[in-house]
Amino acid sequence: MRHKKKNFEEALLELAPLTWVTGIQDLSIPEGPERTRIGTVADILKASQSPDSKILNGLSFQDPWAGIRRSSFSSDAHALCTVYNQEGWTKKAPSIDHLRWNLAATKDSFHGWHIDSDGYGTFVNVISGSKWWIVARPKNRHNIDAFNNTLAFLDGLSPDDIETEAILLQPGSELIMRPNTLHAVYTPENAVCRGGHFYATSTMQDTFAGLVHTLICELIITNSSYAESRSILAEMINFYHTALVKEAITNGQSLAMFDIFKC
Repeated sequence: MRHKKKNFEEALLELAPLTWVTGIQDLSIPEGPERTRIGTVADILKASQSPDSKILNGLSFQDPWAGIRRSSFSSDAHALCTVYNQEGWTKKAPSIDHLRWNLAATKDSFHGWHIDSDGYGTFVNVISGSKWWIVARPKNRHNIDAFNNTLAFLDGLSPDDIETEAILLQPGSELIMRPNTLHAVYTPENAVCRGGHFYATSTMQDTFAGLVHTLICELIITNSSYAESRSILAEMINFYHTALVKEAITNGQSLAMFDIFKC
């Protein structure tokens, strides 16, 4: 699929107006909670226009208007769309504002090793510029528990036990990353991305491990936390119960259930 190439300013202003206030990481400040400051889109744009400016990384552009869509990997979307108005539904849909978001960063921005919060899987598309997405995985591919030990994150993972791979993301490419994946991100040029989080039945073991890590290690290993994620997991449980126990999802909708287990 051909994508129209957008410059950084054009793509940035599609995210939000210049006066939009958001959390921005200032990489001139040592790593820690103090690195995140409150700024505006105008601050990011100004920094992108001068090679001597601070390196800024905007991570807090939630995109609630993006909505959710069914996909081969997003079991939460299947669940929320399928059980709506079924008996047992809470009638009040959980907040999904945090599930879709945008990123804007200036050249040489870097986000060190971390996992995404609350056991979420992640997908990301580059709109302008490029990103190096560096992922770590166990050398022993059959050791599914390698990243499930919280002490491994607190004490540090041994280079002897992991291997890394760097993936260059450019406009038109999409990365889909499983939950509890240790990763780092480098921005070689000013870049804007769109992305989101999801839960998948097939990676629920990784989701549970990520939830425990987020609970115990919190901001040591992740950059955010969303209480709303628990409501989404609750609705997925409702979905499984409705489909498997009550067998109440009919008229062809049960096919979605089988597709989820394959994703």
